[in-house]
Order: sequence, then C-alpha cells, then structure tokens
Amino acid sequence: MTEAFRKDTMRTMRKTMNRFCSILLIVALGVGFFAGVRATGDDMRDTASDYYIDYNAMDVKVLSTLGFSENDVAAVAAVDGVKQVYAGKYVDCLTLCHDNFLTRVFSLPQNPDSPETMNRLRVLEGQLPQAADECVIDEKIQYKYHFELGQTLSLGSADPTDDLENELEHTEYTIVGIVNSPMYLDMTRRGSTTVGDGSLDAYLYVLEENFTAKYYTELYVTAEGSGDLNCYTEEYDTLAAALKDALEPVGEARGELRMQEMADYLNEKIPEARDKIADAEEQLADAEQQLTDAANELADARKQIEDGEKELTDGRAELEKQKKQYAEYEKKYEEGFTCWNSTTCMILPSISKVLPFRKSPAVMVAICVSSHVMRK
Repeated sequence: MTEAFRKDTMRTMRKTMNRFCSILLIVALGVGFFAGVRATGDDMRDTASDYYIDYNAMDVKVLSTLGFSENDVAAVAAVDGVKQVYAGKYVDCLTLCHDNFLTRVFSLPQNPDSPETMNRLRVLEGQLPQAADECVIDEKIQYKYHFELGQTLSLGSADPTDDLENELEHTEYTIVGIVNSPMYLDMTRRGSTTVGDGSLDAYLYVLEENFTAKYYTELYVTAEGSGDLNCYTEEYDTLAAALKDALEPVGEARGELRMQEMADYLNEKIPEARDKIADAEEQLADAEQQLTDAANELADARKQIEDGEKELTDGRAELEKQKKQYAEYEKKYEEGFTCWNSTTCMILPSISKVLPFRKSPAVMVAICVSSHVMRK
C-alpha cells in the first residue's frame, strides 16, 4: 500500500466516520452470529450425547412379534460387541380422563436408581414407584392433561373387545412422580402404536410385577465402547451398524427356536386345556340338567296353579249356586211365615169365643205366649 493510498483511506474514514462505524458493527454482528450458529450445533450435539451417556441410553432396540424368552435374552447378550442387555415389557392402552389419550405403559427396571440401569429415568418431581398401584408419568401428561402428584390415573383398553386386566394386574394407579426418559427428547412425539389412531400421546412407568405376560416385549442393547463416542459422529454410526449386523443372524436363528418354544408351550397346555374343556362340558351338562329339572318343577307348579284356579272357579260357582238356593229357601220361608201369621191371627179370636174360659186373663196370656213361640 502506497503512502498516498493510505492517507486517502484515512481521510475518507475520518470524513465518513458514522458510515464506517455502522459497517464495522454490521460486520462484527454478522461474524458473531455466524460463529455462534456454527458452535451451537456442535454444543447441542455434545450436550445431547452427554445426556444419553449419563442416563445410559440404549444403542439398539430389538422387537419381536412373538416376544422374548430368557433364552433370547441370553443369546443376544452372548453376541460379540454387546455390553449390556435390558429386557422390558410394555402395553399400549388408553388413559381415561376428560380427553382420553393413548399411553404406553413401560415396566420399571429392577434397580431404577442404579447408574448401570439402561434408559435410566430422570425424576423431575416426587419419587419412583414403590408399590404395585403406583406410577410415574411423562412430563407431557402433567402440562398437557393436567395430572398432578397424588392423583389417581385410570387405564382402559384401546380396543373395546379386549380387557386390559388380562395384561395388567391393576388399571388404577396413584401418581407418585414425574419423569423424563432418555428415549424421548422430543416433547411432542411419543412414537407409533398399532391401536387407536396409531400415534402415542404419552408414557408412564409401573413396576414389572403388574404385567401378566411371562415374556418380554422388547430388548434394549448397548455396544461396547459406545459410551466413549459422541452419538452424532460417524464412528458411533459405524459402531451401531456393526452391532445391528451382528444381531441379525441371532434374530433369524432365535426366531425359529422361539416358534418351537411357543409350539412346545402350547402343546404342554393342550392337555390342561382339554381338562378344562371337559370340566366345562361337565358343568354345562349339570347346568342343563338343573335347567331341565327346574323346567319340570315349573311345569308341575303351573299345573298345580291351574288345578287350584279351576277348583277355585268351581268353588265360586258352587257358592253362587248355594247362595241362590239359600235366597230361594229364605223367600219361601218368609212367604210361609207370613201365611202362618195371618192364619194364627184369624184363629185366636175364634178360640176365645168358643172356649168357656175366654175371659180368664191367664188363659189369654198362655194362648198369646204359645202363638209367639210358634212364630219363632
């Protein structure tokens, strides 16, 4: 830069100092925002990765239409590169309130507070469940559906033809805590389901003893060395892909074995089921015989009622007949008595004239008394 150019530049800056300062500030702000945006993405990824590592989040989730047995869990744990396996249970249902919503109910791990527990929950309020009728709820349930600690939460089947009591020992739970799960960072989406409208609205956790199923519905797996890697790097993606590739042959092999286990289980249950059917048929036959006997007794009772009604009708007819005869006899009696009375009145004067002692008071009294007695 020549001396003349430098002097000209300095002269221009002094003459347009306001414009120069404005341009300088604009450039500085732009550089600052650009540097911040570039750094924010990395910071957010680092923060999320640290959160996953701190709460021991899963690397791979394994599902099966037949569920998982203890043998399946052992087979997955024996795969090279697998650090830890957690077998859990869940069921999708409705939370019943003024605005029913689809909820996934998870089983709580045996040691939920241990740092080794996979997908460890972060307790925001309250505590983790200690009793079978207690639960902890998704933070979304609190702020969107207005459930609070100490309230009772009722669950129901999303399918009217199903009974939730076949899958859970309890359908009413007391809320004892509000939690966040490392499986759900998005505050709006909770995954998909095969019931209802296909979209889950929330989740909650209960003790595993509430589930009636003898099998597990999902497996969570962590890979060796994943805790040392940022989960948003290519190295982590490569590690997770290698773990998936290693699990696929196990899934194919265990799928056939699981089918055989289910067949053996059902074959073992067939004699028991047949005995139950036989007992039910025997009870049905006894019930049918009781119904037949009751029907016969009812028919006999109806026959007795009909006979009694007929006897009552005949008795009423006979009573009416007797009443009619009585009325006729009473009428004849009144007519005869009237006739006799009139005859007596005509005879007495004649007797008083004929008898010599007609003027005797005693004789007249005797005749009158005799006449009165005869009237009676």
